[in-house]
Amino acid sequence: MSLSTWANPPSLTVTDNGPGIDDAKAAKIFTPFFTDKPDGQGIGLTFVREALRRHNCEFSLATDRADGLTRFTIVFTSSAR
Repeated sequence: MSLSTWANPPSLTVTDNGPGIDDAKAAKIFTPFFTDKPDGQGIGLTFVREALRRHNCEFSLATDRADGLTRFTIVFTSSAR
């Protein structure tokens, strides 16, 4: 796992080399109560999504098929909703 930051625009990317997120899971990953973990509750990424939206951030979470890395990128904006 690695973290990268940029100043313009202010952003953060977390890159992971784990098993990745397939297309079926990617379509549901921010859905409340969706989980693929045996003891999961499916509220973690839903909470993150809501917090980022309320702070007017842009974000993406996807696995790049070319290099196999999964990236969660958050772009921070200065305007409020």
